[in-house]
Amino acid sequence: MDHAWECGQGAVGCADMSEAREVGGSRLLHRWFVEYNPLYLLSAALVLVGVNLLSSALAGESFLLAQLGVPIVAEVYGWALIGGAALLMRIELRRPALMLTLLAALYQCDVTLHTVSSVYLGSVGLVAGGVWWLSFVAKLHAMAWAMHIRASRSSRLVPSFGAFGLLLVPQVLRRIGPEAGQAVAALWAFGVVAAALWTRRELVSKSPLDPWGRAVLRRTRRVLWAIWGTAGVGHVAYWTGELGLSAAVLLPVVLVLVTRFVGAPLALGVLGAVVGLTAIEAPTHVATVSLFVAVALALRAWREPVFVPEPSSSSAEGPYRATRDRRPQRVHTDFVVPGVTQRLQLASGSVVALYVAVWTAGWPGGALPEHALWLDVALTALLAAGIYRWRYRPALLPLAAVHVHHGIARGLLALPATLLGWGMLSVGAGFALLVALVAVALHQRWSRLSSDAGVGPT
Repeated sequence: MDHAWECGQGAVGCADMSEAREVGGSRLLHRWFVEYNPLYLLSAALVLVGVNLLSSALAGESFLLAQLGVPIVAEVYGWALIGGAALLMRIELRRPALMLTLLAALYQCDVTLHTVSSVYLGSVGLVAGGVWWLSFVAKLHAMAWAMHIRASRSSRLVPSFGAFGLLLVPQVLRRIGPEAGQAVAALWAFGVVAAALWTRRELVSKSPLDPWGRAVLRRTRRVLWAIWGTAGVGHVAYWTGELGLSAAVLLPVVLVLVTRFVGAPLALGVLGAVVGLTAIEAPTHVATVSLFVAVALALRAWREPVFVPEPSSSSAEGPYRATRDRRPQRVHTDFVVPGVTQRLQLASGSVVALYVAVWTAGWPGGALPEHALWLDVALTALLAAGIYRWRYRPALLPLAAVHVHHGIARGLLALPATLLGWGMLSVGAGFALLVALVAVALHQRWSRLSSDAGVGPT
């Protein structure tokens, strides 16, 4: 009897364990094939492989059908992804809906390279490319609607401008030529990256989110821009091989935009070095690079990026992450008005860079171009206004350099013709610089002592 009772109890225990295993197994299946379903990725990969196979197969039958039919299939699949995401959100399956949205963002990036192949179709290709761009913009609104997200204006305009460049640059490279195409590509890349770095591009959920949901939304925003940024770089790399675009012209763009993350004095030094290096290696691009410099400095003078710490909470890490509280505090980028001194530095540098851009427009290299009187007068008026109104004396340096060079070019000032003359000029310049630096230091010291003396005890 006792043995039978033990067997009965064991059977009950075995049944409970079996039921627990079934529940655990069903939960695991639900987690892997509903919440984190990898088959969505397989679906996207199959469609991508399929459209490439279709393109190869149709190319032998009809070139026009291959160039237009395959992108249409990819576009239809992209819209199907957005529709699936909207449906999953309505039945409260947020994780798979988010995955479908990210896949839709990937398919937005012209995975079939339709914007490049359309240049061979003439006006038909141009119209088809315009339809693709309109579909891209519509998908931005559709994805926000599907995920219950309120997207800021900049979060829609920046990727729309980027997509417009994917359509425009190949057309210019093919129809007008590589020289004009390189300038357009550089301006487009600069504009996209500058707009992305100097705007917030906010995504706000229309539904209330807990800390973990807000963390997921932040990460999703980063992943979206990583997808679009990587696709943009991939398109530029493809243009270099297919359409003859020179990647070297985009290097100054990267160097100029790096200055967003450094202080004003270092930014001015880096940008001056970029313009000087361009004048030595690629003088025909000095005007374009100088224009980039002027815009970058103007942006810094208008909106100074700062990093604001976010309130940390262990609950924001979601389940199974409560022990990771020692990580550095998160920060987000905000924009403020820079101080008066920094704004004067940046604004003066922007004015001088704009002057160089206008002065060297069309310069092929060699001897520097002749000065335009109206341009020198305009520069003098702007810098003199800063010196008089805000007492910004460093503006005297570029002003003096411009007029000295103008005087030398007109023959009003003569350079030394012998080593003795150059030596005397160098020694005199060294002494003059020493006296000027000491005078500036004394002036700063006296100003500090005067301000300290004027502050009485409190």
